[in-house]
Amino acid sequence: MPAFTLNVEFNSSDLSTILAANEQVAILKAPVITEQSVVWIAFSPFEANTVSWLENYAVYASHSVMVNGAKITMKAAQAAEPELFYPFKDGTFEPPVKASNIGPGEYGIRDQDFDFPALTFGLAQAALVNGADVNYQPLNAQTVLRGQEAIFTPEDTIAVALMSKVESGFVISEVSGVPIVLKFGGGVDSITIKYNGETGRFVVA
Repeated sequence: MPAFTLNVEFNSSDLSTILAANEQVAILKAPVITEQSVVWIAFSPFEANTVSWLENYAVYASHSVMVNGAKITMKAAQAAEPELFYPFKDGTFEPPVKASNIGPGEYGIRDQDFDFPALTFGLAQAALVNGADVNYQPLNAQTVLRGQEAIFTPEDTIAVALMSKVESGFVISEVSGVPIVLKFGGGVDSITIKYNGETGRFVVA
């Protein structure tokens, strides 16, 4: 199973300024920031930071509403395999089923919980941040009406930015600066970026 690593570096003076401003490193698994982007991982940095992850996923369900500034609280999560649909009923995911309308690399859910008119679903992924395990955190989110399906395709591109007042699982519509966009896969399994305090941006080291 492919393993990927992101190294994030700061010099001491820039780091002091960042911490004084209560800013965190925010990572999104998305090539662009949309009105309903989800912060996958947010952490307070050291001078040298390492984030690593495997390409395995879970599907999740939540009651959280998709609005800017909301935090997605996962009410149920299930380790998932591609090319399968995971029915959600009575507050839990049932055994997956095959279907002709889901392809390689795609993960499906079926909202069969009729206690709610709609729920929020998406993919979640775990990581290792500076040596500490971070359990499944939402990567994306979509409102799904009862009786409907949704299909999710994981991103191999991430966006990294400094942000304040965010946590893992926060819904955002924009970032305060310009994120650096990095593509993993295709032989790229490790990338190192460094913060440039003069420009306020990350650059590939």
